[in-house]
Amino acid sequence: MRADLLIERFGPNATLRFGTAGLRAPMGAGYNLFNTVVVVRATEAVLGYLADTYGWDTLRARGLVIGYDARLHSETFAKAAARVCLEHQVAVGLLDRWVPTPLVAFGVVHQHRCAGIMMTASHNPKEYNGYKLFTERGAQISSETAKAIEARLQLNTVERASPERHACPQVEEWFAPRDSVEALSTAYIERAREELYVPVNADPSRLRIVHTALHGVADAYLSKLFATFELPAYVPTIAQQQPDGQFPTASPPNPEEGVRVLRLALQTAEQIARAGSKAAMNSAVVVLANDPDADRLAVAELVPGPNPQWHLFHGDELGMLLAWWMIRQVQAGSHHRSSREVVLINSVVSSRMLDAFASHQHKPRCRFLQHYPGFKWLSELALEQAAQQRQVLLVYEEALGYALGGLHSGQLLVNDKDGITAGAVVAQMAYFCHQNKAFGSLQGLLESLYRQYGLYLQYAGYLRCQDFTILVPLFERIRHRLANGELLLFTSDDGAGGGKPLPPRRYQVHGVFDWTQGYYCAYGCDPVPLTLPPQRQAHFMTFCIRESDERRQSLQRQQPEERSRRQRRSQVQSASRDATPSPSRSPTLPADAELRVTLRNSGTEPKLKFYSELHLPPNAAQAVDRDTLRQSLRRAVRALIEAFLQPALHGLEYGSTS
Repeated sequence: MRADLLIERFGPNATLRFGTAGLRAPMGAGYNLFNTVVVVRATEAVLGYLADTYGWDTLRARGLVIGYDARLHSETFAKAAARVCLEHQVAVGLLDRWVPTPLVAFGVVHQHRCAGIMMTASHNPKEYNGYKLFTERGAQISSETAKAIEARLQLNTVERASPERHACPQVEEWFAPRDSVEALSTAYIERAREELYVPVNADPSRLRIVHTALHGVADAYLSKLFATFELPAYVPTIAQQQPDGQFPTASPPNPEEGVRVLRLALQTAEQIARAGSKAAMNSAVVVLANDPDADRLAVAELVPGPNPQWHLFHGDELGMLLAWWMIRQVQAGSHHRSSREVVLINSVVSSRMLDAFASHQHKPRCRFLQHYPGFKWLSELALEQAAQQRQVLLVYEEALGYALGGLHSGQLLVNDKDGITAGAVVAQMAYFCHQNKAFGSLQGLLESLYRQYGLYLQYAGYLRCQDFTILVPLFERIRHRLANGELLLFTSDDGAGGGKPLPPRRYQVHGVFDWTQGYYCAYGCDPVPLTLPPQRQAHFMTFCIRESDERRQSLQRQQPEERSRRQRRSQVQSASRDATPSPSRSPTLPADAELRVTLRNSGTEPKLKFYSELHLPPNAAQAVDRDTLRQSLRRAVRALIEAFLQPALHGLEYGSTS
């Protein structure tokens, strides 16, 4: 190994930062990669922090619960953490087989532990592993806790001169007492039935459900929950149901990647649909997909018809459907006290449709709240609301993370995202919709909500970014222009249409939420402080966009006769060409469209993420072509990214989009 790589991995500055998500990195030798030595050091730092918080006597009596998923070496890392606990005489419940992450979060509370440790890298590639820490409330740790543990970890770094202190224990030859997963999972499933079970007419002749675990651990737990909820057994995606840390058919095993990762599950569903068509069953198919540690859920639906097409639900679309379902159960049952306010929560990069929905609910009264992305923020907010005797029904973020509140207790079943209970509840909702003539499908329910609250279209993706420092001058340049009162404009060149050049689309940024600095700035106005705390360590901005006033005024000045002639000419040209609208002929954003685009760097992956949402009010939404509007949305978002980030110049590469 080269000398510079040795210094990078083993030098005095080589370390992994302990954040609110714990540790996550590729596995390998070195203090800046994930390995048993790093796990031992991290566990010592965690125990030191917990001893300062609870005292050694309480910590040793209550102890920790430790779980692991089916990733390569996860069990070895879990054993290493357990051994450190036992060496400090701290009680430890090392679970006796692999588990989903939500079960550890649940187990901390159920067993009254001081904390929980989960060895997982969630949906990262197979080369990764990670160390996730939960508080005694089963929630992710706060930034303050992460900083305190990080300080202890750095203190241990100084003591590397004593190699025996952090020597790698022979964990494969050492056995700790194990806690039964069966007992814990039984308690988890019973609690889910008490709080979330709703009787539905689950007719498999109308709807079949397919599930993929993406080589993770979800299948054993979700199948039991289906049986407990009295739902027909789902059809497994055979090649992906058994845990396999190599992820041979899904790389990376991230359901956010869409069709590319869900391909085998969709093929399984299509085979069922074809078989049903031959038997004249005319059944629809819904696909449920969990990531490897089962804390996320993706959903797709295929409805029979002359030209059936898949609909992969965006995380916000599924969040809205779950909000509707949970409110409906409260309204239909005896789960709500009239004086108790219910709460729906999502992140500031998630859909504002949840706000519109909540504001129209009066029985029960409904409160909508937002916080930063990440369940460390969202769960903390939910716990605060529950402490004020409000009934928390749903917490979600658009990245396929959902936490459901109990219909009876009003508290989250798991104070973190949980793809297992979300999967079972979506199945209940899907069977209900396919039996209901007013909806007919999950897509039908979504369209019904659009008619009531307006159309909300999302477009999200990411740019690969290996070095976030290159983003600093890009974001500072935007702030400088805002501070100088400069009007932020950008254009999208549509090329030629019908042989004639078209004028470029011209967009105007009329407001910016600077989450990094903690203020909102509207064009021509002084900055206004935000209520949420600044995110100083992140590159994080939301742009409020509309078509430029200059172009709007130009269009308004056109004579009615001229506009009529242009419309007739456009219709004739469109009829003579392919019916599929091309990007060069797509219209600009509608006059009453509201567009927001957010840029934010990931906290766990080398990605600069972008999120966008286009909103049209109900009356305007009925008069537009949905596909054309999506093209306009994508064009506007790409134009903003190209104008302000210049990806090609700064080495930023586009990844997948949804």
